[in-house]
Amino acid sequence: MLIGRNGELNRAASRVGAASRGHGGLLLVSGEQGVGKSTLVAAAFWP
Repeated sequence: MLIGRNGELNRAASRVGAASRGHGGLLLVSGEQGVGKSTLVAAAFWP
């Protein structure tokens, strides 16, 4: 569950969608340990 990350999730999901349509790109997800980077990426790939 992501709380207060709608903007980040929408941006990541948009990039995943573009990649699935054949458009290359780079999405860098960074942050301190325990802030939910893996959860954000998982939610972008598997909504």
